[in-house]
Amino acid sequence: MQLLIDNFDTFGPMDYSAYLDAERLPRVTRQLNKPAQMAAQLACVAGKMLVPHQASRVWLKKADGTVLFAGYVALQPVCEYVGQSTEGAITRYVLSCETDEWILDRKALPQRLPYMQRAAGATVRQITQDASPGEFDVTAVQDCDVVPVYDADVQRKWSDHAAELAMRSRAAYSAEGGAIKFAPVGGNAFAIDETNVNCNRAGLNIAGQPGALNDVTVVGRVEPRTYVKDYFEGDGASLSFSLAATPVGIFDKTVFEDEFAGTALNPILWTNGSGSSAAVDNGVLTANGSALVELVELVEMGGGVVLQHGSFEFQGASSGVLGGLYAGGLANANCVAGFQVTPSGAQSVIQALVNGTATGPTMTTTGGHQYFLTTRVFVDQTHRMAQVFHSSGHAAGAPVGGDAIAADARAVLEIHDVDPNNPATMAAASIVLYDAVLTNVAGFCNYALMNGTALKCGVSYTRMRTNGGTCVRSAPPGQGFSTRLQGALADGGECRVTSTQLYFLAADVPAATEQIVVSYRSGRTSTAEETNAAAIAALVNASDDGVRSSVHGLKVPEARTTEDCQNSGLALLDDGTQTAWSGEYTSWSDFLGVSDVRPGDAVTVNAPSQEANFTATVRGVGIEVKDPRNDRSMYGVTFANDAAQTLSFSFDTAKVKLPPVGVTVPGNWTLAPVKNAAFSSIIASQVTIATNLAPPSGGGFEVRGTDQGWGVANDRSLWGRFTGQTFTVPRLSRSQVYYIRQYDGAGNYSRDSTLLHVDWPL
Repeated sequence: MQLLIDNFDTFGPMDYSAYLDAERLPRVTRQLNKPAQMAAQLACVAGKMLVPHQASRVWLKKADGTVLFAGYVALQPVCEYVGQSTEGAITRYVLSCETDEWILDRKALPQRLPYMQRAAGATVRQITQDASPGEFDVTAVQDCDVVPVYDADVQRKWSDHAAELAMRSRAAYSAEGGAIKFAPVGGNAFAIDETNVNCNRAGLNIAGQPGALNDVTVVGRVEPRTYVKDYFEGDGASLSFSLAATPVGIFDKTVFEDEFAGTALNPILWTNGSGSSAAVDNGVLTANGSALVELVELVEMGGGVVLQHGSFEFQGASSGVLGGLYAGGLANANCVAGFQVTPSGAQSVIQALVNGTATGPTMTTTGGHQYFLTTRVFVDQTHRMAQVFHSSGHAAGAPVGGDAIAADARAVLEIHDVDPNNPATMAAASIVLYDAVLTNVAGFCNYALMNGTALKCGVSYTRMRTNGGTCVRSAPPGQGFSTRLQGALADGGECRVTSTQLYFLAADVPAATEQIVVSYRSGRTSTAEETNAAAIAALVNASDDGVRSSVHGLKVPEARTTEDCQNSGLALLDDGTQTAWSGEYTSWSDFLGVSDVRPGDAVTVNAPSQEANFTATVRGVGIEVKDPRNDRSMYGVTFANDAAQTLSFSFDTAKVKLPPVGVTVPGNWTLAPVKNAAFSSIIASQVTIATNLAPPSGGGFEVRGTDQGWGVANDRSLWGRFTGQTFTVPRLSRSQVYYIRQYDGAGNYSRDSTLLHVDWPL
């Protein structure tokens, strides 16, 4: 066995094996998804050994090349006086070493966009590149699961991120010898078998606890639930209107903002395509020919997305797409929404490009003008991919969840034309090129700020904001509905929405009899209860109902929706009903049956004397070197299955917040929401509701004054049950609310309600 140390002094790695203190031989400690450590002590006559220092490179190797430890001296070695010899004073140096995380964790990660729909391994490769560009071999990093969204908080260390990504994908990572490994647990295996003559029976301790969890409640985050539409009528003077509920995500969150400082594109945000003429100069991104500037991450089309592509100024006729969102490749045919620019003499024509087709009105540019382009997307779902959850029965590659979430979205493409020589144009209304609903919109899109073959233009800033997706629309007398733009006056905004109110700017007061509709979703804490009926029945007796319950708040992976709560509950039950096996095993390295054991390896245990036969995962390994000359060590291995110690979950220790008592929770609430319901007529004594949905077989639509008591057995707060798509309901006051769910002949109801609220003069 060799202890090699490189002090980076031009001598290269040197063999320090002869200096190992025979009474205090090296000990290596490994824990699953944590930095490994080694303690070693060197003894020598003072001045006879080149003393290692902090940051010296260290290897502990067996004769067959097996590396037991590779890392760095993490602390300055401690010098101890031992005694005196005929050659002089004897000193001992205490080494505290750590694997390569010691280097990676000392580097601050750059602030990046949240990783969108990336494989966990791809994110590990990226944060490794960010921490130490080109210094680590990442070829052994496997992709593993796709993580819907991952925010690499810059305040956390590299090892924290690697450990969390491993938990999300039921994987194990290591960082040793300049190489990063990331792979599903159980890729390597060894056996502990009492029937094997080399098994150390005295060193095997096992604990087995019968599975007891058969009823689990998971409490997640606040999720969008009720579909709300508030209807108001303007009187020519009122600027504020009270909402019926609190919209989710009312505050804008800036995802990124770039003012193109410096002399090059920010690689944290953008990629500049091959042959692209795009360049940064004096705070302006310019293009003079072919250009392709693409955001490094996908854009999740969920909730409200506001892309302010920036103020474009054209230096000549141009051809291409500006501010394009693409589902798939960056061809025009794949453009979900963007601004198509085509030549028109010495100028350019701007038109909306939606689902690959140019549509709607056009605008011809004027030299010297600035064109502020903005895309607003209002999506009826906040998340577009379900969270991924694992159990031991759902190994990597076959998790629970991860499904795409379908959604519709309203897309609004607008231009604010500003003449720098006319300050009044700053406050002029934006021109809307497109305003319509896109059905089944893509969940994640590529975003290209510039994408064209002949672009002659410059842009001074670009920013992206997200919110809950509240949409305000109005119809002045004798006109159709159009979207009212939210935001500051300088950005062409007309109104804003708070937690309780809709406010219009003074310059945009709604006219008398102008109809106003505010569409949004209100939220509630997501929760779900899952049970294992067979496991409960097996425990039932005269004095016991057999239920073994627990309530969990999830920290990692997050339960963002009711579906996430359900899927995580199923994963927890999958392990909770098994026997919880854990234990430890000590053995000489000669008798392990394998050259080495590492956390994340699978271990099969066959111990007839303890009535145990199971498979578990190695959680920790301790290696005590006993005979370096003959490569002998004592291994201490701890192991557990997921029932005893979960690999795939981290629980929130804070007190969970359950919904109020009596609030409807999912049960037989399996039908789709009536999300497109709307008032088709409002008069003093009644309203007409159009559900825009065919009634289900054997059922119809139930309308109530509160979001409680659903079902044919309860007529309290009931407005009525209707079997047609359109029906009339009484109106008894100026402000009235109507909750709607569909139901079928089997007694199933919509999971989420639709709330129609009218606040209209009688």
